[in-house]
This record gives sequence, structure tokens and C-alpha cells, in this order.
Amino acid sequence: AALTMRSSALKCVDLTALGPQEVWCFWINVFHCLLLHGRLSSGIPAGVQQVVRFFNRTSYVVTGHVFSLTEIEHRILRANMSPPKLRLSWVYLKFWERSSGDLELRPCLAAPPCPAAQFRCRADWRLNLVLSAGNMSCSDAVPIFEAASDEAFGEVLGHAMRQTLATGRTRPGELPYTLYRYRDDAPPGAAGESFELRWARAMVGLGGPYEGVCASSATPTFGEHLPEAALA
Repeated sequence: AALTMRSSALKCVDLTALGPQEVWCFWINVFHCLLLHGRLSSGIPAGVQQVVRFFNRTSYVVTGHVFSLTEIEHRILRANMSPPKLRLSWVYLKFWERSSGDLELRPCLAAPPCPAAQFRCRADWRLNLVLSAGNMSCSDAVPIFEAASDEAFGEVLGHAMRQTLATGRTRPGELPYTLYRYRDDAPPGAAGESFELRWARAMVGLGGPYEGVCASSATPTFGEHLPEAALA
């Protein structure tokens, strides 16, 4: 009941004054809160069909608009990032397409006017290692993000990414499967460099044998694709 009362404040929250980092923090926190709230209210979905339905239907009203988990991830957090390499994604991922005018002028209830830019987060490849879908490929802890200096923010993100790499179901030296699904998000590299190697270079400094992988001539590999229904 307390969570429901607190989350209801999102209906008319004013995002106007938030900067890009704060907008990113806000939406990733809302996503994780909704994920946990939905599982507490509806239980843990079992089977691919239930998981798809859970992500498409579990929703909050935020700043006068209804957003599902699917929409928050793929239309807000990943608005300026690559779409998933997922077969028949149009079948599984259900969106309500909204223009900038819809977001700014047509809320479903009386909420403070909000620029459309506050519903589209900046691109950040690190999202792929800190956003939790609640399955066994993800971290066993959900981080809470707050605005901070670039250095402090980077440290918090680094800790969250290391947690994902340490607790996700991948073997030493393997890259998490989610990085394969979102391989076009890999940071830039040298001309002709594979996305596998670009991801491995990005992992250097987070722990694990990624530096050795980059130094070798072998192509880095990705971990096993764990079914989305296999929730932690």
C-alpha cells in the first residue's frame, strides 16, 4: 500500500527542470520501481508468454501519460540507442506511438506541461549493463541512481556494471548476452574492429579477464542466451 501511494505521486511529477543526467536517473529508477512493484502485485511471470504480457501491460502513469515497462525501456531509455536484434520484435514489443505534440499537449490527466525531450533519454552504452529485467542474466541487486558529478556518477555506474558481470550467469571471459542483442550500442573502435572486440575493450577496468581477451587474437564470445522466462 505504501509503494502504491508513493508511486501515485508520479502521475503529476514535474520533470521540466531536470538535466540530461537527472532525466536518465529518473527513468531508470522508475523502470526498476515498476518492475518490482509489478512483481509484488502480480507475482513472478512464468513462461515466455506471461513475461511478454507482464512487460507490455505493467504500467505507471508518469507526468500524465501511461507508460508500460516495454515503453519505458524501448521508447524512453533507449530512445536514442539501437533497437534490439530480436526476431519478430514487433510481435513481442507493444508500443503506443506518441509524437512530441502528444507528449507535450495531450496528457491523459491534468499534469504540469513537460517538454518532449524529458521523455527521451540520452544514449549511454552502460545502460545495457545496469538495466535489470529481473532475470538470471542481470545483476542480483537493483541500483538507485541520483544526479552527481561526472566522476561520482561514473563510479556508481562502474560499481553497478561490475555487479552485473559478477552475478550474471556468464562464464569468466564471456560477454553478457545482452551486449550481443544490443551489439550496435558498442562504443566506437578502430576501423574494421568487430563489435565483440569493442565491447571487450569497454569492459577493461571493470574486472575479469577482458584485458587479456583484448590482447589476444581470439574473438571474444558471448554468454548463453537465457530464456526471459527464467527469472531470478
